[in-house]
Amino acid sequence: MKNEIASLSPEQRSLNQRELIVLLGVSRQSVALWSRTGLPRHADGTYSVASVLRWLRAYYAASAEKKYQNRLVGMRKKITRNCRQQLRFLSGGKIE
Repeated sequence: MKNEIASLSPEQRSLNQRELIVLLGVSRQSVALWSRTGLPRHADGTYSVASVLRWLRAYYAASAEKKYQNRLVGMRKKITRNCRQQLRFLSGGKIE
């Protein structure tokens, strides 16, 4: 099946859910989750490979960006806490 799909141009590649699962090597639950969060699908229930790949790239880029932002917030909190502790130590326990 993968060879048949590979022989088509990206615009012509239209797969049903089972074929998409096999091609991507994911579970049915992953495709269902993605569908709930906006995975593009044709009216007949098939998926355009090109559209799916573009959507997945954007989906995971946004997820990575959010994770990165959350880590930055956590790092800022730790740095702030550590600076306060150092000031408290250097000032003999008195900070304003």
